[in-house]
Amino acid sequence: MSNTIRIKRRASSGGAGAPTSLENAELAFNEASNILYYGTGTGGSGGSATSIIAIAGNGAFVDVSTNQTIGGTKTFSNDIVGSVTGNAATATALATGRTIAITGDLAYTSPSFDGTGNVTATGTLATVNSNVGTFLKTTVNAKGLVTAAT
Repeated sequence: MSNTIRIKRRASSGGAGAPTSLENAELAFNEASNILYYGTGTGGSGGSATSIIAIAGNGAFVDVSTNQTIGGTKTFSNDIVGSVTGNAATATALATGRTIAITGDLAYTSPSFDGTGNVTATGTLATVNSNVGTFLKTTVNAKGLVTAAT
């Protein structure tokens, strides 16, 4: 004759989450979230657990096939490969300094910047007519530049 060992369970029609109480070393399975819980530590008389921790199941650990919210600080010993979005809370500078350049009727090149501060530089308007002086008749282009004078 075979023996059957059963553990405390919450049916799939119940709510998600850990049981409100377990005894020390008692197991409980939540069919709604597919998580196995374990009671640990003795909280006094009767052997009530002081902590109930998730030890297995889809929602107990990070899996590779579902969207999950991960809490707490995580440390990775290897590179993370894949797409990561959001802001880096601890980034203090760009890995490689960059410049911004503008060409055309305005020439501008920023000083090198790495994201740790603002940059300021002067732009220079392009010379479109070398015939400078005071004139009675001028030609102005659509950008407001004098392009001819007589």
